[in-house]
Amino acid sequence: MSNQPNADVDSIPYATVVAPAPAKAKRSWLSIIVAVVVLGPIVTMVGIVVLLACVAAIGSSAQDEFQASTGIEHSAEVSTVSYQPLVQASAEGPTITYQGEPFVLKYVGSSDESGELNEYIAVGETQENWTKMIAVRRQPIAIEPIDAARGVVEYLQEQDADTPFTIWPSDDGESCGVDFAVVDAEVAELNVFLYHRSTDGENMVCYQYAERAYGDDRLSFVEGLEHRVHDVSKQVFQFDFPELIESN
Repeated sequence: MSNQPNADVDSIPYATVVAPAPAKAKRSWLSIIVAVVVLGPIVTMVGIVVLLACVAAIGSSAQDEFQASTGIEHSAEVSTVSYQPLVQASAEGPTITYQGEPFVLKYVGSSDESGELNEYIAVGETQENWTKMIAVRRQPIAIEPIDAARGVVEYLQEQDADTPFTIWPSDDGESCGVDFAVVDAEVAELNVFLYHRSTDGENMVCYQYAERAYGDDRLSFVEGLEHRVHDVSKQVFQFDFPELIESN
């Protein structure tokens, strides 16, 4: 991908405020590790259901400003994105390779509200207990990529103001990435989202890479994140994601 996203100066160290303001230190990784061991849940696990919805709900002002600048009208149905049950793809579905590891297409789905979604799981893993996942989405919403990333962070901070994250805007504004980590009593999860500016004024493409650890493996997973999260994000931004496969 040309014009790779760069870590925003306000997002170093990993976890800062999203608004243009002086960097503000958030919870240290050490305290997160302690919380995993001692306190149990840090935040309620953020599912794809909520993240898809919060992108569309970041505020009507961003959508209104975009419509005003493009002259495009959007119906109320498009302003709320929700997650719908997906149709499982064939077990012999297409495979892709990421960082030398094969992933197989496990889910293909669509709805008028949430658009199209493909999910690839590391070969040999299940939908219930995957540790690595790649997703490609075409969402029926046309806002600026950085506004989509900010919407995700806004929701996360409403749940836990200390959630670590980084926003990665590209120099040309055509794309924006966001990475963040969340942990609950059973699962630790790292997510990297990459949003691309709409090319048709109606839909935007979103790519995702996620890693999970379960149970007792959460501690070592979280311990290592601080030292590798930016490298993981950069690898995601450089990856040539597969074309979206539309559902029938």
